[in-house]
Amino acid sequence: MSEVSNYDKLIEAFESGLSLRGKVKTKHLKQKADKKKAAKKTRAIKRADADKLDALRQDLTRKIEYSLSHIIQTNAKNCEAVSFLKGKMKMIRQTISE
Repeated sequence: MSEVSNYDKLIEAFESGLSLRGKVKTKHLKQKADKKKAAKKTRAIKRADADKLDALRQDLTRKIEYSLSHIIQTNAKNCEAVSFLKGKMKMIRQTISE
């Protein structure tokens, strides 16, 4: 009779071990899904930040170009000033695009 009870205990321990494996596997899959979901949020947030930065650069460039084009038009008779302003505009565009 003690052999049967040991056998029953062995079966019970084995079954509990199987259920633990299922729990561990489920737990691992849940963690993996949560990590994947977090990565998607992170990518979306990063993309939104990059889009905001691009819009800011475009807006800044547009405003600077507008101001400089007005200054160039008002000083069109002075070629040296116009070439100076165009050179500075190239430098500003390079700085903004970095």
